[in-house]
Amino acid sequence: MKFSKIALFSLIGIVIIVAGIMIIEPEKNDDIKINDTEEVGEIHEKILVDTTSLSSIYGSTSLFDKKIRYIETSHSYPSGNDVVMIDVIITYANGATGSFSLLKKSETVLDELDESKVLKIEGLVKNSMGELSLVFLIVDEYGTDRVLRTIEWDDDKIFKQLVDPDNFANDDGDTIMLKFDYEMRDDLKQKYNEIGVYDEPNKPLVILPTFTAGAYSMGCIIGDCIQGFYSYYSGVCDESCLTVTPLPKDTFINSSSDSGVKILEMLGYDSITDMELHMNPDILKKYHKIILLHNEYVSQTMFNAITSHGNVIFLYPNALYGHVIVDVTNNKITLVRGHNYPTADITNGFDWENENTHPFEYDTQCKDWEFYPTKGNPDGYMLNCYPESIIWHDELLLKTLKEL
Repeated sequence: MKFSKIALFSLIGIVIIVAGIMIIEPEKNDDIKINDTEEVGEIHEKILVDTTSLSSIYGSTSLFDKKIRYIETSHSYPSGNDVVMIDVIITYANGATGSFSLLKKSETVLDELDESKVLKIEGLVKNSMGELSLVFLIVDEYGTDRVLRTIEWDDDKIFKQLVDPDNFANDDGDTIMLKFDYEMRDDLKQKYNEIGVYDEPNKPLVILPTFTAGAYSMGCIIGDCIQGFYSYYSGVCDESCLTVTPLPKDTFINSSSDSGVKILEMLGYDSITDMELHMNPDILKKYHKIILLHNEYVSQTMFNAITSHGNVIFLYPNALYGHVIVDVTNNKITLVRGHNYPTADITNGFDWENENTHPFEYDTQCKDWEFYPTKGNPDGYMLNCYPESIIWHDELLLKTLKEL
């Protein structure tokens, strides 16, 4: 699989400001009007807050490092209307920048300590269609400084989707999100019972793709730079990059089914890691239904256990694609076959008859998703798209998964 980009700003409808700020003026009746031209007379501006913070999830030498500048500016118009605009400017280690802007409507204190506060700020943004959307920022306040903690936008989806600025990243000049966080809504407990498996005596078992997460690793973690399988594929390093360390689920991103893992765990599904399955393949016999995510890289032991089971749901394409050997003592995996290795003519490392990478792995919108039966080896169903961007809000998909 190629590294998949999740465009933050197209997902949440926030407009990237190329130069200057967007003027959004509230009328006296609190309706919102977008001004395409400046109001006659002088507009007075005053910076209320201007704080720059450092943010990184991969250590100080990583390209994921960034500075996040949070600015609140008061704009006083000749008509007597005063508005506060919030601008967030992201500067990455490579010099690239991204930004968004919103009109502040209100702020509420959620928590207060001796020297700090947690604020919830309500604001309005324009999406790509020119429509207004409601957005909530959670901000930490330290004296006169404010640091952005999360972004959430108002919608009617079954889960809240939150953006953590630590997960902003730059990819060829685009600001992308490596992962999202999710929360349940207090008023949808009955809905969660309908799509969840909380009360099932034999819950489905999800296999967490820790081997795949390691294979996709690249960058620096706590100052230690690492390369993964895809560094080798792209010619950045030699075959030494085909031995990697499996990564835990708190490091998962889009390529390791991060959203799928979080949603299914909230809905009550059991789970084990790739390594746990490799070391105890007979555990699958205890479960009526097994669910694979983007488990692209697996061992022969895992492959045998999975393909001999009687009911396996392949929720993501491209599973069981690369054959790895496992060094349990040193917690390492090494690619031995698959993904055009060791020769270019080898695609699936197991020559598996249910191979469904092309074209389904690259359909990330899933507009026409469906589960279709496998050809046996194992019995079960496969999804015809990569559901990472819809699994958190497609109720029918989650209900179908429960019923298969």
